Amino acid sequence: MRFIGSEYGGWWVPDSVLTVGGDAICCGCGTDVSFDLILAHVYGFNVRSLDPTPNSASYVSRLVNAGSSLKFESYGIYSRRTKMKFFPPASLFEDSYSISNIQDTENPLEFEVITISEIVDGNGRDPAILKMDIEGAEVAVLFNLLKSECRPSCILVEFDELAYPTAWRLAKIRVVCRMLLRSNYKLFRASGSNFCFQYDSQTVTR
Repeated sequence: MRFIGSEYGGWWVPDSVLTVGGDAICCGCGTDVSFDLILAHVYGFNVRSLDPTPNSASYVSRLVNAGSSLKFESYGIYSRRTKMKFFPPASLFEDSYSISNIQDTENPLEFEVITISEIVDGNGRDPAILKMDIEGAEVAVLFNLLKSECRPSCILVEFDELAYPTAWRLAKIRVVCRMLLRSNYKLFRASGSNFCFQYDSQTVTR
């Protein structure tokens, strides 16, 4: 297992999924794509990074050239294709917009969202890595993912609602974690609100 990316934006990843030519879907770039860039330029991954916010698009465009194996798309990720309201962070020094309004703010912006399945269908194969830092939308996305046939080898997810806990939010997280375990995922590592699940294809029951 190795740590990839900056102290702020990095993740622990099992060595077994770091295969040259693998696909990675990275949802929620913000202003730190160190993880995405290292996957693309050091490990030879085909990376699709998504974030609907203009600040993120501007930031990533300054770092990624046309020939890069990292492709940025200005979409959010959710359980269906539509347009959704994204609520701003409470602090002016943050840039993490949230569909679930986890910081209880006003004046949302509206952005397009798509599903993981749409991206996977375009790639033609399941990703080796799915990374999500999507400010409270992760539970809905995981519920939808587990209903599909898509099984990423490794799911890296930040359960952002753990920082703003309510009984309902904690219950949702517990349920989706149980669903992951029942779908042949094993919890590989957890640190704070960051969780790493690895798919165990040897015990597939589907």
